[in-house]
Amino acid sequence: MENKSVYIIYILSNSAKEFFMGISANESQIFFNKKFNKLVYYEILTGKRKAFNKLSKIKRQSRSVIKLLIESNNPEWQDLKNIFTENLFTDVFSQ
Repeated sequence: MENKSVYIIYILSNSAKEFFMGISANESQIFFNKKFNKLVYYEILTGKRKAFNKLSKIKRQSRSVIKLLIESNNPEWQDLKNIFTENLFTDVFSQ
């Protein structure tokens, strides 16, 4: 039986639009640092296997496809940290 915990797939970026992708079961463990300090994409998924499969699928994509994924939800590459924090509770319990 698969664990139905909540996982967050995220993409961090910087001013040069370079990015770092990761996964976390805890929003406080998202890996921000001096180089990648802007949350530009996130997706909340239920189930460890589903989340890791989705992240693997994203990572296999070309840079241009990943940019399209980001821009489909965040065309201005705005920092979504505040929106993410505000919506986390609602997103988790609407699944």
